Amino acid sequence: MEMRAEKKRNTVLNGAISLTLSVIIVKVLGFLFKMPLSRILGDTGMGYFNSAYTVFTFFYMLCTGGVPRAVSILVSEAEAKGESKESEYILRYAISFFLIIGITFSAILLFLSDSFAKRIGNDLAAFSLRCIAPSLSFVAASGVVRGYLIGRERMLPVALSEIIEGTVKFVLGLSLALCAARRGSSVEIVSAYAVLGVSLGSFVGAAFLYISAKILKTDEKAGQKSSPKSGAFQVFAKILHISVPLALSSAVMGITNIIDLGVITNQLLSYGATKEEAIALFGNFTTLAVPMLNLVMALLSPATTASLPKLASMSALGHREDFDKFIKQILSVISLVSAPIACAFLFFPGEILSVLFEDASALRAAPLAAILSPSMIFLPLLTVSNTAHEASGHQEISLLSMLAGAAAKFASGCILIPRIGIGGAPISTGICYGVAWLLSFSLMLRLVDMSLNDIISVFLPYPIAFIMFYGSRMIYQNCPISTGSYLPWLILSLIPVGLGYLIFGAVFLHKRSVPVSEIVSFAKK
Repeated sequence: MEMRAEKKRNTVLNGAISLTLSVIIVKVLGFLFKMPLSRILGDTGMGYFNSAYTVFTFFYMLCTGGVPRAVSILVSEAEAKGESKESEYILRYAISFFLIIGITFSAILLFLSDSFAKRIGNDLAAFSLRCIAPSLSFVAASGVVRGYLIGRERMLPVALSEIIEGTVKFVLGLSLALCAARRGSSVEIVSAYAVLGVSLGSFVGAAFLYISAKILKTDEKAGQKSSPKSGAFQVFAKILHISVPLALSSAVMGITNIIDLGVITNQLLSYGATKEEAIALFGNFTTLAVPMLNLVMALLSPATTASLPKLASMSALGHREDFDKFIKQILSVISLVSAPIACAFLFFPGEILSVLFEDASALRAAPLAAILSPSMIFLPLLTVSNTAHEASGHQEISLLSMLAGAAAKFASGCILIPRIGIGGAPISTGICYGVAWLLSFSLMLRLVDMSLNDIISVFLPYPIAFIMFYGSRMIYQNCPISTGSYLPWLILSLIPVGLGYLIFGAVFLHKRSVPVSEIVSFAKK
């Protein structure tokens, strides 16, 4: 028993680490994929690719948006109460239902691809939409299995599935695109072949997850002889009760991305751009600037994903003090990590993007990435506060905050883009996540007991990181040896950053605002 307890202590920490490592590998594969692909397709071709992916993301969120988190919450609650057979039934019923939903949405996207392409003002993206449609069936099923495994605190298979899926997308997507380009296919057809690799990767990832869940059930079958407390209808009702608000909130964010697609393309025409220029600007923004925000979220979201089962268990068992303490510590860690990343993109967007992309495209996207940096603060904090609501059974608050953010995004985008051009897009994104976070966080303060000192400890990293990276920028601009070379820039930038974090760490340890050792030991419990 002692060995088993010791094994369980590291679940949250090890889960977050494994998911984070998988995210890093997948993001590296994604950049390796998009760098040559952007050269093959150009900004216009990437406009087709990203248009299809944006519409796909909306449908993806509709059929899976709340399901993994809902299944994770229900399974973790069942496990906390010793009802292991219940979690098996949750998996069985959920996977059957959501596979049907995925197939339905695949058919809708496949047969109405021309209509969707016309609606977003990008007719030739229809080819890519047809190629990505089948993946909705796979991701709907894999979302259920992913939630089940996370709820059972089995993060490693989830992490491995992400790596396998990313590898297949990279290898097959790029290979198919290169073959099509060498045959002399038009840019929209080459884009469609690249998207086909995404569908194939989704299938392989889903298959791996399903096999992992079957192995887990086989290994633990002997310990699951009790009958479930809930029948099919009750299990179904529980999943829908949690997943519908989460799915709707995810769908709202999908709608905001489609808003971006439609508003940016159409409003840029009002600004004076041609249709081809509008698509190219959208392609540049969504290929270079937006992935930087997604990268930040991909690096930070594993912490909340791995913590959700633990938080749901604490809430189900009524351990409110532990719940509050864990939320405050997650917020502190998220702010410590997101603050320097956001400031790095604020002060060095061109230098960062030039390492990853073509100089001309990076130069156009650099101001957009800098304007997008506030979103790298708001979105991670929003994810934590929404996780607190979801684990406590208040999923409707996540939906409410997302609706408020989407409304702010639509209004600000329609006002700003016709007046200032593409720069209005990242501003409206920042407004969206800022409004959503303010609402979610203010309501979370009614749920989680946070003192003024707790709140200060969450926000203090941001002004300190700003000062550090401002000093780095001043050194970079005024030191002659840094011109034209990344290595001296990196070395010189580390001086104020490292000094700032030494001072920062000393202050925090003295004030005990963020007790790092306590965070680690608490996560191991």
